[in-house]
Amino acid sequence: MKSDSGTGCAISISALLVRSTVLAGSCVLAASAAQAQSLAVQPSPLSVASADSKAEAVVVFENTGALNLKGVSIAALNSDGITVVLDRQKPTDCAPKCQIVWKASMTTSSSVHLPGTVVFDASYTSAKVLHHVYASLAVKSDAPPKLVEVTLDGTPDPVSEQRPSAVYLMVTNNLDVPVTVSVPRPSLFAGLEIPDIQPFPVIPHSMAARRVILQTAGRVTPGVQPVALDVDVTWIRDGQADERHFVLTKPVTVGVFFESDLLKLLSIPSFLVLPGCLVIFTMQLMLSLGIMGLKNQSNLPDLSVTTPGFWIPSITLSWIFVWVYYKLTGVDCLLSYGVDDMRNIWVASILLGALIFLGIGWGNREWRKEHVPTAMDTPLETLSKMAKRGLTVERPTVKFKMDNVEVTAFVIEKIREDQTIVWVAAHIAIDWQQTAEALESKRQFDLIINGNRDAAALVAILHAAGDKATLTFESNGSVPNPYHLKLDAITRYTPNGLIIG
Repeated sequence: MKSDSGTGCAISISALLVRSTVLAGSCVLAASAAQAQSLAVQPSPLSVASADSKAEAVVVFENTGALNLKGVSIAALNSDGITVVLDRQKPTDCAPKCQIVWKASMTTSSSVHLPGTVVFDASYTSAKVLHHVYASLAVKSDAPPKLVEVTLDGTPDPVSEQRPSAVYLMVTNNLDVPVTVSVPRPSLFAGLEIPDIQPFPVIPHSMAARRVILQTAGRVTPGVQPVALDVDVTWIRDGQADERHFVLTKPVTVGVFFESDLLKLLSIPSFLVLPGCLVIFTMQLMLSLGIMGLKNQSNLPDLSVTTPGFWIPSITLSWIFVWVYYKLTGVDCLLSYGVDDMRNIWVASILLGALIFLGIGWGNREWRKEHVPTAMDTPLETLSKMAKRGLTVERPTVKFKMDNVEVTAFVIEKIREDQTIVWVAAHIAIDWQQTAEALESKRQFDLIINGNRDAAALVAILHAAGDKATLTFESNGSVPNPYHLKLDAITRYTPNGLIIG
């Protein structure tokens, strides 16, 4: 029995040793499969023709171990902006001593950083364990490096005569010898000037900058204009002189000082319509100040900037003004102008507007004196102006509020379409003297009042009566004198009545 037990123990120990040996062998094979694989990229390094081109390479994965590898796949990683496209992305198996080859297409753009690096990651499964093997590819440009780089940097502010702006001339010297930079005086469009830039050196493998002042003198053509700057770079290397010539451009907004602020303040879209607008604005200002009494007319045209009645005369006057200004000064404002021209046009337009306004006021002053009511008119003058306009003494009445008190008044003129204000007046009372002549005048007056109520005939009788008839406005519950009333203030229209009697 003892002998059998010993034999059994020996067999168990032997089986354990066999199992341990097999397990150890499996671990060695798995480790070998994990470490023995290779990944290579050809060609390496990869040269591209320029920073905006395509190139191809092959990625080779080799299973140098003794186990079959499952799910072999490839991926590409890079942080330099290089676009990598692999021809096959589906995982596959790889038997021992076999290879898998992928074709990699790489695209570089102008924003790619060169030289750059692409890292390829091959993953596979062995003995149920995921493994990775890596290979890197250097990508560089085979274009020759630029000996000297010249740029015009910065975003210039709008340039005007009193507001210069600037950009910066940046020069990078990639040579191992110093270079000299010179900027010939540019021949730019009329009106823009750049002060002289003195030649300056740039030491080897370094960068230098110079401020380029942009300014205007005199007249300009407002808008975006291209600035062209010539730059010459010279150097001597190994006893040989060499040079490079560069032409740099930059868009610059050119204008006239205070023009944009002025146009925005006046709500005018363009300088070319400024003369006509200023003429109309001046006339509106003089009208609001009551000069020449023109604002007493109720049917004045609407000249607000939102109506065609403003823009038609404004644009027409502007065309005429620009043409006359060109004939007098030789300056075509359609092409170019400056601060002096703005000043001249400003002053001349205001003077022209004042002269036109005074001319209109002076030309029809006698007609207005006889036909247009004013707040200073006497009752007899009010009746006389009604008669001159062909009105009768039977007039419409309206109600409106003054100081929160509702009052009644007679409309003493015809209301026309698009009219916004109208003249009204109180009832006119007559006090006759008790003389024979006065009573005769009163008898004639009553005949007309009870007849055709012709205002002209009544005015003739009252003029003939003289001081025998006293006329007054009955201001109780009405207005004390003729009043220019806004139509939208009327609260109610009432039946017609006799304004006098």
